[in-house]
Amino acid sequence: ALSNSLRLIKDTAEISRVLVGTAVHTLNLAGGCLFVKGQSGSFEVGTSQGIFAGAGKRGQLLPLIQRSDRIEFPNSTGAAGSDVEFLIPLVAGEKEVGILCLSPKVSRQNFSSDDIYLLQDLASVGAMALRGAMLVRDVSLRDTFVSIASHELRTPLTAIVGYADLLLRRELPDATRKQWLQTILDNGQKIGVMLDDLLDISRIRSGRISLKLERLQLPGVLSEQLATIRESTDKHEFVVDIVPDLNDVLVDRDKFGQIMGNLLSNAVKYSPNGGRITISARNDPGQRRVVVSIADEGIGISPANKDLLFKTFRRIQRPETHSIRGIGLGLYIVKEWTEAMGGMVWFDSELNKGSTFFVAMPIGQPDSAV
Repeated sequence: ALSNSLRLIKDTAEISRVLVGTAVHTLNLAGGCLFVKGQSGSFEVGTSQGIFAGAGKRGQLLPLIQRSDRIEFPNSTGAAGSDVEFLIPLVAGEKEVGILCLSPKVSRQNFSSDDIYLLQDLASVGAMALRGAMLVRDVSLRDTFVSIASHELRTPLTAIVGYADLLLRRELPDATRKQWLQTILDNGQKIGVMLDDLLDISRIRSGRISLKLERLQLPGVLSEQLATIRESTDKHEFVVDIVPDLNDVLVDRDKFGQIMGNLLSNAVKYSPNGGRITISARNDPGQRRVVVSIADEGIGISPANKDLLFKTFRRIQRPETHSIRGIGLGLYIVKEWTEAMGGMVWFDSELNKGSTFFVAMPIGQPDSAV
């Protein structure tokens, strides 16, 4: 019956919820957590219950499941972590699609042989169901990519072809010719940015991320990105607030510049009526990091959209955003590049009042390329 039910479920999150819930409630466990392997190869929380419901507890599980010497089911991990009884890899074919983390029983009883068999069956059925849902998801993402990319690329491409055709067929004043050539150049650069984003997505998902970490002084990089974004708007006031004794950070210069450029570009796009954009940087000595923030006075982000921001092809859908161009990759790239360099990204936002994005980067000595 469980197998038939799971075959009918196509959504990864729902499969995760059923799998964890069945294990927790049937075996009277204190908690359970399922980590699903994402397209980039990293583990993401599918769902959690009981003692693992909090972000702090889930964070403690990640180092445990990423260890090369982790103790796997049916052996008990009790010695490695008192809150975790079993780590159960979910394998479909030869592909690991997730890891199910289960606590001891609430009653502290031992697991019987029947319990072990049930968990084996759950792991087998859950792995196949998750693999099927991921295939459906991947096909859906590809279809979404083709639809969005073709739509977003068509607009600048139409402008390029149209103005190039007019330039070939008409004798024009120099001023008009220069204006039309500038339009062609601007739209060509827009296409270049989109293609760069798509290439970055391909590298991230294939695991082919190359980083050259170096000790970097942030004010220079921030000034470069700010100078570029100033040229795109005459509606916004830019304020720079950087402490004078700011520590150097350990980052890849190009990718950190891309992170700042994406966030500044979003701050401009999503405050279409102008306003102040504030770039701040502070030391966080307790965490041995520097925190950079970019705040705008724009349309803000509703609670319904907050969980979607760092995912691919997801954009804020509101009447005010219909005229804002983009394919919904910028913040996903920001998150992936930031975390690849050992940093963190988060945000605060209030609807119709603005948003502030924070990027924290580590300080330290440079390493070789990774």
